[in-house]
Amino acid sequence: DWPGIRTCIVTCLIVALGSEGATVEKGMLRISGAVVGAAMGFLTILFVVPRMESITSLVLVVAAGTAVAAWVLLGSPRIAYAGVQIAFAFYVCVIQGFGPTWYFYTIRDRLIGILLGNAVITLVFHWVWPVRAADAMWTSLASAIRAMARLAGVSDRAGVVPAAERARLQATHDFAAAQQLADQAAFEPGDPSDEGLAARERLQRAAADAQSVFLTELAIVRQPLDGGPPLPHALADAMRRFDAAVADSLDTIAARAAHGAVRPLPDLHVRLAAVTEQAAAGIASRDLVHDVDARVALYRDLTQRIERLSAGLAA
Repeated sequence: DWPGIRTCIVTCLIVALGSEGATVEKGMLRISGAVVGAAMGFLTILFVVPRMESITSLVLVVAAGTAVAAWVLLGSPRIAYAGVQIAFAFYVCVIQGFGPTWYFYTIRDRLIGILLGNAVITLVFHWVWPVRAADAMWTSLASAIRAMARLAGVSDRAGVVPAAERARLQATHDFAAAQQLADQAAFEPGDPSDEGLAARERLQRAAADAQSVFLTELAIVRQPLDGGPPLPHALADAMRRFDAAVADSLDTIAARAAHGAVRPLPDLHVRLAAVTEQAAAGIASRDLVHDVDARVALYRDLTQRIERLSAGLAA
């Protein structure tokens, strides 16, 4: 008679998340937290409870166990859930009724229930309904790159600050989701061969390259050219064509990341050369010359980063 293994049902409800990696990660935190909390409870029952004589001693024991669990809970978000399990397992072991606790079967039943629940939910996510965090990461990365494409052409247009802010927030959210999924993918049983490892490294490099492109775009957006003397018409037109080519390139890269579609990218060097030529044609305002030179330098850096991102996804 093991009534305590009903925790297997609760475990299935708690650790079942959106992907196999997230489920395995939370299951491991639940197991490790329960083991630590059960060990603390076992030692407390074995050595401390026989020497307790008042409610004060019980309060001190519970406070000590709570302090350990709180220290883990308030640490890194990646292990915070283990702190909850440490506290819960410790309380279940030490506070079993209105009197001193002398039984260890609660620890046994709880650990067996957690192990059984984790085993069942892992089998379900691996064989019955597999959802891989690595695949979802590519989707989030593609969504972030599409938001970057929307951001590309709004740096110098009047009345589009809300649109630029929405694109920035969307890209930031998608990058955060991609990073979280990358952390979860490390817990998934993947291909142990060299090809599997290369695929995971390629995904990590693509995310890093996309973030570098995003940071360069933010630098461009935060350096507007519409606050001073007006740009020459030919230069403004060349910049708009470059921005449009960047947006088209990023849309193409997003399609490649999401679906593996291979389409040629626009030649950004041609658009950049046109901007550079118009910038060198002569601008009356000295302050404007400085701003335009800074913008051209950012365009040059952006072109290099987009090419690196495209090459990494095409490899």
